[in-house]
Amino acid sequence: EIAAPLVTAPLCVSLFHATEETAQALGSGKVGFVRGLEVCLGGSSAVAFFQELINAPTQSPWNCVHLYVDRGETASENVDAMNALADAVRTGRLHCVRKMSFGRDVLCVSPSDEGGAGVFFFLLGFVPAASGVGGSGSCDV
Repeated sequence: EIAAPLVTAPLCVSLFHATEETAQALGSGKVGFVRGLEVCLGGSSAVAFFQELINAPTQSPWNCVHLYVDRGETASENVDAMNALADAVRTGRLHCVRKMSFGRDVLCVSPSDEGGAGVFFFLLGFVPAASGVGGSGSCDV
């Protein structure tokens, strides 16, 4: 008996506080059928997601991403997450971001730390004016 062909349909995934393992799977592109992504990442999960995204062999399949970067356990994790986010932006891997929000205290790092507010202002130049930073919007998948 021949099985019917698998029909694929666009899927939008919403995750709040994704685990590091889930963040890695999404960032690497191993979940290729996801077309819209709304994800909340913080600390090591954010770093894992952005590093996998940067190192993935191909561009992500997403049409739309709403990204919420929450604080990590330490100021050092916040800095690492913001730097990984900036690296993902610089490599062009986040072309599909439509909304970017930041949790309270994500940018509260000491002046001697790299990242933080400087990365935030770099990111402000990346997000298209029409989508807004921290605003609302919908993903058209």
